Amino acid sequence: MNLRRLRQGFAVASSLGAAAMAVVLLLGVGMAGPASAAITLPPFPGQAGAPVSGFGEYPWWLPQSSPGVDPISNVDNSEGSDATLYVMETIGSLYNNAGVTPFSCTITKTADSDCQQPSVSTPNPDNTQSDETDNFSGSEELQGTNDVGSGNGQAELCGGTPAAPAGPLGVDYARSSRPVSTTTCPTGVDLGFAKDSVVATDFQAIDPALYGAPTGYLTQTDPQCSTAGQYPSYSAANGTVTCTAFPAGGIGPVAAGWLPTDPTNCTINTKYPAAPTAGECTGAPFTDIDNTAIGGGTGATSVAYRLFCQHGPSATPNTSQITDWGQLTNLGGNPVGNGTPIGVPIRIIGVNTGQATATTFYSFAQSGITNGTNCSDTGTTINSSTIDPNAASGPDPEASQGPAGGSGNNEIALESDASQIGDFANANWPNDSADQATDIATSLYFVGYGAYTTNNNAIVASIEGGTIPAGDPSSFTEKYLTANSKSPSIATERNDSYPMARTLFNIYRTDTVRASTAGFLDWLCDSNSAIQKGTNHVSGGNFDTDLTNIINGTYGFSRLTDATPELPVANQTPADNVPGGGVNGTCGANLAIASGGITVGSNVITLTNPVPPTVKVGWEVEIPNGSSVALGSSDANYPTDSTDTITAIGPTGGLATDQIQVTSNAVAGTGTSAPTTVYFPGQAPVLAVNTLGS
Repeated sequence: MNLRRLRQGFAVASSLGAAAMAVVLLLGVGMAGPASAAITLPPFPGQAGAPVSGFGEYPWWLPQSSPGVDPISNVDNSEGSDATLYVMETIGSLYNNAGVTPFSCTITKTADSDCQQPSVSTPNPDNTQSDETDNFSGSEELQGTNDVGSGNGQAELCGGTPAAPAGPLGVDYARSSRPVSTTTCPTGVDLGFAKDSVVATDFQAIDPALYGAPTGYLTQTDPQCSTAGQYPSYSAANGTVTCTAFPAGGIGPVAAGWLPTDPTNCTINTKYPAAPTAGECTGAPFTDIDNTAIGGGTGATSVAYRLFCQHGPSATPNTSQITDWGQLTNLGGNPVGNGTPIGVPIRIIGVNTGQATATTFYSFAQSGITNGTNCSDTGTTINSSTIDPNAASGPDPEASQGPAGGSGNNEIALESDASQIGDFANANWPNDSADQATDIATSLYFVGYGAYTTNNNAIVASIEGGTIPAGDPSSFTEKYLTANSKSPSIATERNDSYPMARTLFNIYRTDTVRASTAGFLDWLCDSNSAIQKGTNHVSGGNFDTDLTNIINGTYGFSRLTDATPELPVANQTPADNVPGGGVNGTCGANLAIASGGITVGSNVITLTNPVPPTVKVGWEVEIPNGSSVALGSSDANYPTDSTDTITAIGPTGGLATDQIQVTSNAVAGTGTSAPTTVYFPGQAPVLAVNTLGS
């Protein structure tokens, strides 16, 4: 398991047998914790090799000024996820502003010395508000805005020569809403700073008939049907094609359960399957998307798979593509997905396959089907070339589906941007408000939940041309669907019980990380317990509180720090064995150490190497399910996982250098062999040992 804690993990990397950290920096005067015994200075842009004359200890890593030349700021470049672009831009701006004079370091043009602060031997009395914890050296964080996505961001960071100073394209760290790929980035370490989730959405409050008859839908001819205005669906029993006429009088809110016998302005029956009251739609509202099998079948029978992955008919029962809204809402006692067609085609909105939002959703939709044709899962990753097989590609959503349809798919949206659905509708039906409204009403999409709760533009699609009757709306808000009947929330994201929970990461390389990058990422991860962040003299608050407010309040995520408890080790496998689904890695993730001599009846664990010096009494130790021994049988997770607390370490505790002592004796586990790994879960008290800045 990767070491993800900059403050702790870098210090113990060598002891744990992981890749040695290339940067070890001394703490400066006034910083908490003891200084390291050695210093290795990293190279910086425009200067080859290290050490470099003029670079001091952390946090004074600015170069000295040459006569008449300003000091050089270190710029950290990031590329990757769109899901975290805006939050990281805001966090980067906060960090940048923390280094603005007079709140940080000042060097005059004629100065020839390291950046100083009032408490050192060469004081700078004019800089009375210096704050060496918060970007004292004035580094600048630059968030690349290229539309690359999480996977490509990792590739930019790690796809070149391992010795490249800052990645092959000058990328210092990659934004990602899925964990690091050990194939793409073998030296990559992911730092989870927030939790989020992905939600499917539809439009449950729109009456397209208000805008007139949708002449386009009524007159176009689908390739699978010989009659204009008819659209195909496939029998759930054997895949037989049926063509059903689009409702002649237009449609109502099909996602809310509108059926052709209902008034087009009906509202959702929130009590379904109980009888509707007057004015409510009589069909089943489509408010939950499920990736569980129908009737004990395989994952290919789930509603999610049949909507987004299965392409075309199938002779195997309950596995044909779902193409008609009636199959979801006109049930008559049938399972969702097997209802009676009403002639209203479902419009699947594709999402950029470079985005982890897409791979997270499709890992849910493919339901553990390994090596399938569409949305294929190899057991370790989703194949991005097989995503969006059913995405609409023009006025008829059932024709030329998928990225390979025709000359290319024009309805592949950016993640979390429902406004593009209105753009697509306008491109399909210029100046035709009735057909544009029909496009919007029949669309299925998915977005990041943080964006859903905080960005009004991200969840609204609009009619962009044609006639809008007086008093009628031109914009419509999508509604999120529950997944397997669970709703997203901080609680369900934190414990990964919501099936599309995900962690938002920043990824760095152990062999190329620079001091300025490490300082920033460490600052972001720190929980404000070991080293207190200073006062933001612009807003008056504490910088750590500012970070929490930005991540949680402004962008709707849930902040993770180096002190955030993680899930038990046994729960670290995300849904469907696909990275990005529900990994709970944080800035203080599990640190793996090789196990040794623990036996049943012993409360002493003998490691294969000396206990890392940063491990302290009070830390928890965990042994996952499947081991021959277990710890802490009273633990709530036993025997899935067992945890216990370290009470003594090595010589200071009367033990050998490779031994730790825990509270209770070991008991018999569920396996037959010795434990392969013992973990320090990383939820212990925060250490005061800081080798990289915060």
